[in-house]
Amino acid sequence: MNEPLWFLVELVLSLVLLVGGAGVAVPLARRWYVKRNGHERSERYANATHRTVTLWFSMVMVSFLLIMHLERMPGQLFLFVVILPLFLLYIAIGTHLWKQESDNKDNYLYDWWSMGVVMVWLMIVALGYQWWGR
Repeated sequence: MNEPLWFLVELVLSLVLLVGGAGVAVPLARRWYVKRNGHERSERYANATHRTVTLWFSMVMVSFLLIMHLERMPGQLFLFVVILPLFLLYIAIGTHLWKQESDNKDNYLYDWWSMGVVMVWLMIVALGYQWWGR
């Protein structure tokens, strides 16, 4: 198989793997929330600041994962030194904003479940790419 075609196949399969795993986590977290509270969460974001932080976090994480996937930086070190601390910072900021806006602790637990499972999935996939690439 020629090199450009293989690159496109690998890129499409990588995106399907990343988005597929992340796409499973959010409905599972939503199901947990509805089962526990009996209704959907009324707000997706705590406030406008939470929405902005989530947007920037998502853009930075996708950029970092693409850079790491293209092997511009060492994977495991970058994953645990840059990506994991940024994720923990995002969860801390989101939890703080939800605690300010909502008296329902399940609102920030929902974020923990959905973002936590997505982050663990992305870390497993990134480590798998690094291992497979060797």
